[in-house]
Amino acid sequence: MEDKGCILLLAFSSACTLLVLLFGYLYWAKRRSIVVKASSFEISIGQMICFVTGYLAVPVLLLKPTYASCTIGVLMFTLSFNNSYMLMLIKAIRVYRIFKASMKMKRRISFTQTKFVLGASSVYFIFEVSIFFSISFFYPMTVSIYQPDEEVNYVEMACVLPAIHMASFLTIDFTLLTLSGILAFKTRVLPQRYKDSQVMTICIATTIISWSAFLPVFFTSKRYVTMMLSIIFAININHTVFFICIIITRTLEAYHEDSSPVLCLTPRETESNRLELERSIPFLIKRSHQSIVKRGTSI
Repeated sequence: MEDKGCILLLAFSSACTLLVLLFGYLYWAKRRSIVVKASSFEISIGQMICFVTGYLAVPVLLLKPTYASCTIGVLMFTLSFNNSYMLMLIKAIRVYRIFKASMKMKRRISFTQTKFVLGASSVYFIFEVSIFFSISFFYPMTVSIYQPDEEVNYVEMACVLPAIHMASFLTIDFTLLTLSGILAFKTRVLPQRYKDSQVMTICIATTIISWSAFLPVFFTSKRYVTMMLSIIFAININHTVFFICIIITRTLEAYHEDSSPVLCLTPRETESNRLELERSIPFLIKRSHQSIVKRGTSI
């Protein structure tokens, strides 16, 4: 795969990796900001790790096909996508549980703590790796030399990926996207600072569009180069949109908040006060709405 297109893809992936690391540092520096806390700091860090994994999978997929490069490249590709979607689902569950409980004025909210996030992420990671190697054990990937078109004097070395690998990946992929979409719809009326439903909607739409564009190419192309390029384009487009919507916008918003004296929080605000604020906002909105309705009815 030695051509200008591959060089551009490598350059783009390398630049995106450096950009993720840069904004990861800036995001970490603003970890005490209310904007960063509201966006689930631990989950966002995990998503950045997924983005870097996806970008690093690009040079592996562009290497000369061997059993090792095929296995590692496909594994990194699978983990970067599905773990990113799983973390998005966990974030949606966390936000939904916080504001659902706030409407009932509950003080203790389950499935929102950091332990739950780390535990669920770890369990899913082990599950994903186990599924991958189990399938690879019964349906191993191979490397072969073949001629895509009998009428053209051209042969290439390629990774032969059993269909069950892509079938399992897409099944998990769209299951996580569907669940995230349902929770994004349920949390569409939350306050703006905690309103990740719009971001999730953009990410889900991007994934559906990218897969609709590149999956037909992957399954119908006879050339291995074209198949790998379709996967690499999907990685770059999907992760870049996710990165812009989830990390860059939140980081810039956190720095903008610090530059605005109206939006800045006092240094004395504690973690408990922040949690009480998160829980009380939807309740106050509901009570205000009910009060307005009652006054309007009495008039």
